[in-house]
Amino acid sequence: MFLAKYVKVGRKVSVQCYCEVSAISAPLGTAVINGLPFVSAANAFGNAGISCFVEIYRGTGFTSYAHTVGTVSSSSTQVYLYWYNTSGALQTTTAARFQAGATPTVATFYLTYTTDS
Repeated sequence: MFLAKYVKVGRKVSVQCYCEVSAISAPLGTAVINGLPFVSAANAFGNAGISCFVEIYRGTGFTSYAHTVGTVSSSSTQVYLYWYNTSGALQTTTAARFQAGATPTVATFYLTYTTDS
């Protein structure tokens, strides 16, 4: 299940999303959420995301409501996911941390980013 909505005012885009993992074919590499409604600003100093709050739960290797953050690169429609371990170190969220089935991984996020137009 995937539910999302957005509001664009000027160059600012705010997105709310609920995503439930229904299937995983090859859980390799960094976890990425694709399909932002607008391409992020080209000159975003490496991070077009102004603010991003992500909750992920039920996934393998995550404690419930692990502190997860997302970033949006310049000229992109993708959100890259990272999380803080118990020592406070930022870790790349890998696709292998997600699971489908009877207790699927659920992610909700709230993101504000800028565009060029």
